[in-house]
Amino acid sequence: MRDYSAYDLHGSMRTSGVRYAWPSTRTRIYDEPKNLVTHGLATARTEATGDRERRMYSITETGREVLASWLEEPGTSSRSENEALLKVFLAGHGSRQALETQLDAIQASVESDYENLIEMLAALGHKPDSSVYFQRAHLSDLLIADALGRLEQTTDWLKQARARVESWDDTATDAQKRQVAEDNLHELLTTAQANLRAIRRG
Repeated sequence: MRDYSAYDLHGSMRTSGVRYAWPSTRTRIYDEPKNLVTHGLATARTEATGDRERRMYSITETGREVLASWLEEPGTSSRSENEALLKVFLAGHGSRQALETQLDAIQASVESDYENLIEMLAALGHKPDSSVYFQRAHLSDLLIADALGRLEQTTDWLKQARARVESWDDTATDAQKRQVAEDNLHELLTTAQANLRAIRRG
């Protein structure tokens, strides 16, 4: 594990695919190395780079031991907060136009994520073999494939959601909407049970 400045770390997270597993704000990326130093998991030194200075961080032996121990523990997995999707759920208190606004926001986010992913993948094809990406290409590939799968899933959901909402006069509940939801509930349950069986079989 080589030494990093906070700037290098931020760039590496953007270009290696790790941001798809652990999205972080720029501020947090710059603050976290200082926190590691405080806990004795890293050391910091100042290096001159032309007319400027940069802070370089190195992992300590204790840091390596903690990292190795952490990697042995099962990690947690959760979905990120999605305000637009929450507003979809609460759309019964607003207008159909407001609901469509949330679907537009989700689509804009998906399009932006696709653009960023395509830009990153195109850039990775020109990286030298010595780059950080190629040192972990086989692992970055797993993260990027997951990110693409999530985008594809959201794209499919968005298409289905728009088709259903287009048939509504408003977002209020009625017998027809409830019947469609009940029919879908059975299908969703059957699909979820089948998927669980399939993943347990490996």
